[in-house]
Amino acid sequence: MILYRDDCNSVKERHVGLSCVFARIASVNPFRIEDSVGSLVLGSVEDGIYEVDDYCYFLLETSSRPLHCKRVTVVPAEIEPVAMFQLNQFRSIQCLKSISYFIWIHLIV
Repeated sequence: MILYRDDCNSVKERHVGLSCVFARIASVNPFRIEDSVGSLVLGSVEDGIYEVDDYCYFLLETSSRPLHCKRVTVVPAEIEPVAMFQLNQFRSIQCLKSISYFIWIHLIV
């Protein structure tokens, strides 16, 4: 299974694999999370000890709609800059992989 990192908007475009999203719980019924770029309503969430306004890492199964949350990990709000750094690092690596693949394809053609 492939693991990605996303925000509340980019995870909506994924249709395969698992994705880790850092967000704040906006409501529990329906279960809605939000971050700096958007919000997302989850279809099912594991039972746990969390409440509205908690900041969490959400492990989401992206192959089904609505998205299914496999795990919730509550963390301090101060982790947000670290989570943004992790997301930006992941995106940089994905960008480099895409560029490398593009160059490789054009070299063999």
